[in-house]
Amino acid sequence: VRGEEVVRKIRVSLEEPKAAVITPSFEKTNHKEIDIVGVASDKNGIARVEVSLDNGNSFNLAEGTESWKYRFDTRVIQDGTHVVFIRVFDKYETVGLYSSLVNIDNTPPSIRLELPVDGSRTGETLFVSGQTMDNIKLEEVRGKISNINPSQPAIPAALRDIPFDNELIITRGLNITSLPEGFYNMEVRGYDRAGNITRVSRNFEVYRGVDRNRIEFLYPMNGEKVQGMFNIYGRVISEDPVENLIMYIDGESVDTTQPSRSDYFEFTITPEMMVEGEHKINVQALVKGDKIIRSEDHTVIYTPNGPWVTIDNLIMGDFAVDRPWLTGSAGYAFTEEEVLSLKSKDISKDEKKKLQKKTLQKVEISFDNGKTFQKTESGKKWRYRLETGDLREGYHFMLVRAKMETGEVAVTRTIIQIDKTAPTIRLISPGEGGRYNNELVFSGLSSDDIELDSVMLSLRPGDKSRYAIPSFIQGLYLDWHFWGATLYDIGIGLTFFDDNVKLQLQFGQFTAEQRAVFTGSNMRYGGNVFGLKLLANLLYLPLDFFFGPDFSWLSATAAIGANFSVFTETQSGQPQILSAILLQLEFPRVTLAKRKTFRTFSLYTEG
Repeated sequence: VRGEEVVRKIRVSLEEPKAAVITPSFEKTNHKEIDIVGVASDKNGIARVEVSLDNGNSFNLAEGTESWKYRFDTRVIQDGTHVVFIRVFDKYETVGLYSSLVNIDNTPPSIRLELPVDGSRTGETLFVSGQTMDNIKLEEVRGKISNINPSQPAIPAALRDIPFDNELIITRGLNITSLPEGFYNMEVRGYDRAGNITRVSRNFEVYRGVDRNRIEFLYPMNGEKVQGMFNIYGRVISEDPVENLIMYIDGESVDTTQPSRSDYFEFTITPEMMVEGEHKINVQALVKGDKIIRSEDHTVIYTPNGPWVTIDNLIMGDFAVDRPWLTGSAGYAFTEEEVLSLKSKDISKDEKKKLQKKTLQKVEISFDNGKTFQKTESGKKWRYRLETGDLREGYHFMLVRAKMETGEVAVTRTIIQIDKTAPTIRLISPGEGGRYNNELVFSGLSSDDIELDSVMLSLRPGDKSRYAIPSFIQGLYLDWHFWGATLYDIGIGLTFFDDNVKLQLQFGQFTAEQRAVFTGSNMRYGGNVFGLKLLANLLYLPLDFFFGPDFSWLSATAAIGANFSVFTETQSGQPQILSAILLQLEFPRVTLAKRKTFRTFSLYTEG
């Protein structure tokens, strides 16, 4: 007997659906909005495709089925290489899971341009200096020069597109002799692999006027009356190194000198070099390449006799560092007749007294162009302490005045520079923790707000952590004292929190043999003594607060603390721990500022 047929439809899926990402490839670096495009296939058909960008924590629906696309903004994910999961469903709800990689970089390259300085002038060569880098891969660095004024001639092709060969450190001198005088823009562009672009630009001027190489005659001023001995100051500005400076008086070569490190110069004129009357002074600079720079003629009216004052140690334009003394000389230049009259016995007392009054009374210095004056330590050799800590950064213009007993006056001028800003250094390579063989290349950037003098490199063996201590530890100190509970104590300790806390381990002695030297009484505690001392400052008193910067090396402190000691010999025969609260007064406390180790010494008493 045959029963009724029963029909049931079943779905058969013999394999998972397949999916693949076509674009972007894993070699490509992406930025901003991108489309992830792919395909999917299955004999039962594709129901939907989902994409995960957070390592499978959530899935988002893509557009399409067999050919699908998912668009998203990469800026919502940090830069780097990320896994993309693709989950595909066939029409029987069978799931396939696949993965791909996507590289994201939304950070533009970093360009730090040191030269040219914005608004600078140049003639034949434009120096470009800086550093370029990218967090993933720097693809290209290029530069271009463009006109600011549209009416200027077209820029030569070689300067419209300047390849920098993907240089990490840019140091290039560009020949701009083909550019006419005028204002231009220098742009440096950096491209990374993802297509991010950074542009940095500087404006500069091409200027070839005769005054771009010049000598500035600063003192004495044109037409000034000078007497006795005086200094001539000036400044030479040249694109090429200056080999020598020659001073001419009335067309005749008189003296030579070299410019200082700050490009200023000084000549000293004595009565033997110049006769009374009006004179024309000219300074010429011999520049590399047999070029000559000439100053304008400067007129002075000279008298060989009379009051005079000079500055002897700091040339105009020098940097004043660490409270230097400004020193000089002052006096009165007598005529031959006056010298003979002083020696003569026939001269009247009134005449002799008048001549004797032609002596120095005082030397003063002004920082406000003669409105007010401050006294110096006067004499034939005078000096004045420049308190650099109280002076602002930059140029300071000073007027020095020497007064005679007769009321006659001599003046001179000078300029000093104060620089309190330390240079900055940025080490580009090698990277920290790298491994190298045979050769190690160092590169970096260094700059200063005024001018760099030198950059030094040193290599030390071992890990850098071996050369440092935790920042809250200020230093190490040694301690020795006598009397008290022991005959002597020696200790070693660390200071913390700006030297305001001290922790010290110490060892001392007061044995029976040592005690017998001083007294015959019985000993309660003694022997070898091991101790721990903890001190905290209550007061720090710098003496320069009362007596000025000359006493910056001297200070005093008061501290309170506790001492814990173990005595090995006692009346009970057992070691004993004793503790005490103590007050310590430290004075004098001498600090040698220029020393790097063991720079502070002091005497103290405590009880």
